[in-house]
Amino acid sequence: MSSDAVPASFDLTMVRPPGTFWRVSVGTNMRDPGAGAVTTARWKLPAIIVAVAALLVGLGVGTWLLYRSPPGPLPPPDAPWPTTGSVSVFLCNKGMVQEKCGGRAITATQTREVERVLRNTPEVSEVRFISRAEALAKFKATFARNKELIAATSESDMPQSFRAKVSTLTGDHVRKIEALGGVVDVMTLGTGFWVGKADLGIHLCPQQENEKGTKCSGRGAPTAEEKPAVYEALRSIDSVGPIYFEDHVHAGKDRYWRIFGKPQTKSSDAAPESFYVVLRAPGAVEQVKRGTGNLPGVKEITGASQWE
Repeated sequence: MSSDAVPASFDLTMVRPPGTFWRVSVGTNMRDPGAGAVTTARWKLPAIIVAVAALLVGLGVGTWLLYRSPPGPLPPPDAPWPTTGSVSVFLCNKGMVQEKCGGRAITATQTREVERVLRNTPEVSEVRFISRAEALAKFKATFARNKELIAATSESDMPQSFRAKVSTLTGDHVRKIEALGGVVDVMTLGTGFWVGKADLGIHLCPQQENEKGTKCSGRGAPTAEEKPAVYEALRSIDSVGPIYFEDHVHAGKDRYWRIFGKPQTKSSDAAPESFYVVLRAPGAVEQVKRGTGNLPGVKEITGASQWE
């Protein structure tokens, strides 16, 4: 796919036509997103522009780069899909009915053995213990909108666990960890596609919102006017670099890999669409949130690295 191609599901009638928008950047180093997504073009300039540019260079202002903005957002980079991920090793808690636990909590000796095996497995790194208190805090943050669920959940309900990064999700190392005494379950999660390729994800409303109390409650996916409005708001922010658009199919593939740690076998259009952006300045995060966070059709803005 061409690096300057526009996703088929994006309506170009709502954005500026090709060739009508020009930018001149002074002393700016164009960040390469890793897939040749930003294409610079050198055009023959009128004599007056050349003269001005020469004057500014002579004054030490910097090199001028002239390029034409694409007529729409870029498709996802043509890059290899991640093979890395993480594992969460859940430990038996008192009262668990699973056969491996038999209602008993994991012992201190078993806990040390699980940690030893994890730290001595070549595919595993960055092993971290998650206490019940930390697990409950994360649970409350994840389900903050579901007050009834939070009220019904206590610290004793949360299992202890180990979390670690893995260099590959294939092989038998996961099976060996599952077989350890005191381990009730092992969950594998794949590294998100956008980790290392973008900084922020601007996630749009799904066709049907299942969560209560979100900005998308009572409405569907963005309209033909709302989606391009989000794109235009993003491209108006100077510190925003390449802008990518992820359609339902690519979003579904990414979500499946992140949740199950294996390639999706069947295409789905249920996953909501998103814009992903590369930022040119640290302070751009707040600019993006202010500029797009409250636009109709936008559900939330998250860091791409959260799925690392």
